[in-house]
Amino acid sequence: MENELAVIRLPLDIHRLDDLCQVEQLYSAMWSVKRALRGDARNAVDAYWAGDVRREVDAKAWRTALGLSREGMERRG
Repeated sequence: MENELAVIRLPLDIHRLDDLCQVEQLYSAMWSVKRALRGDARNAVDAYWAGDVRREVDAKAWRTALGLSREGMERRG
């Protein structure tokens, strides 16, 4: 497999309240981006299934045009 991913979980130690607020804002922003990306992907999938004619003519080209590939989804992010 060419695209392997390794994850290391590290403990997060926050003693100051200022740091806690900043970390909460960071997680909130990350969640907003994640939700927006999911919505964008859902819209692309809906467009794919709504395009009956284009899907029948050339489904692969239609998916590519909508960015429904691993690379396309990474680019969205």
